[in-house]
Amino acid sequence: MSEQVSFPEPGSGGSAAPAPTLEATRSASDAAARVQPVTFVMSRRVRPGKQAEFEDWLTGVSTAADAFAGADGVTIIRPRIPGGEYVLIGRWKTYEDMARWTASDVRAEWLMRAEPLSEGPATTVAQTGLEAWFSLPGETLMKPPRRWKQVLVTWLVLCPELIILSGALRPLMVDVHPWLATYVSSGISAVVMAYVLMPQILRVLRPWLMR
Repeated sequence: MSEQVSFPEPGSGGSAAPAPTLEATRSASDAAARVQPVTFVMSRRVRPGKQAEFEDWLTGVSTAADAFAGADGVTIIRPRIPGGEYVLIGRWKTYEDMARWTASDVRAEWLMRAEPLSEGPATTVAQTGLEAWFSLPGETLMKPPRRWKQVLVTWLVLCPELIILSGALRPLMVDVHPWLATYVSSGISAVVMAYVLMPQILRVLRPWLMR
């Protein structure tokens, strides 16, 4: 299991604010985490012979999740080997957006529909920030690597990617305002990073990342 993000409810004290404490600092950090994008990952194994029905279920639950306010897309990673896990990745704009979905009757109904199609309970985890990139190997859920390894790998991948993309796009955006060109190139870079480069790099670096 990966690190869980804690989101305690803010306190209701009405007196003058005391000097900052470690607990207050943690509360401020948790409050900031509430407004960050959140990735919710669920993995399930499918009963033999139920793959077609489970595919229909994936389509239905993805459509239902996308219809909720704050939904930012759903990605499905199918197993590469028979009997492997399906991984459903939902992205949300804030923690509150995700919490409304996870507590909804709609989600509860879809989970009930999945029970006769699945083997064992679902594995779920919610993460913010860089950790989400380092917990999606495609078959099983990994514990996030140490933070300095996450930052190092992200930097090593992102820098050459930006250099190559900037060089490739520059001739096509000669007449585009520099700010707009930056937004376009960074947007393309983020998509390539999340969906193409990081999954491949994780498979190669997994032994080192997990040490």
